[in-house]
Amino acid sequence: ANPVMAPISSIMGEIMLLGLRDTRPATTPAEAREQGLALRTLAEFTIRNRLLALLTEAGFACSKPGGAYYILTDVTDLMPRLGATDDVAFSRELLAQAGIAAVPGSSFYADPAKGATQIRFAFCKKPETLDRVVGHLARLRGLPHSRER
Repeated sequence: ANPVMAPISSIMGEIMLLGLRDTRPATTPAEAREQGLALRTLAEFTIRNRLLALLTEAGFACSKPGGAYYILTDVTDLMPRLGATDDVAFSRELLAQAGIAAVPGSSFYADPAKGATQIRFAFCKKPETLDRVVGHLARLRGLPHSRER
């Protein structure tokens, strides 16, 4: 068994158990809730996977989360592009230069140095919000490799 895919396979199995394979209309409130939950979960994973692909394409080093509502990325290679020396400066510059908000990774560690090259993105609940992120990431890709522009 692939240890990376195991949590995803488990989640997808749960979704199927909740009713996505059952295409008949729900006949009870409980079935309707289960089908609604399954569809929302699938929609959220679709958005998460799209954001993951967009971030990776923009140069962020990402790991696919097992079930979290956020993506933790390493920005070591992108820091010079924004003229940043740590995660806090990178997060500030990312917002100022590309219009993208992220949380500095150091805020999630007892020893902030462990997160000094990481930032965290929460993934959007609405596809329209993610559509706007595409343009912001394009701006990031177009930035020069140093602050001297």
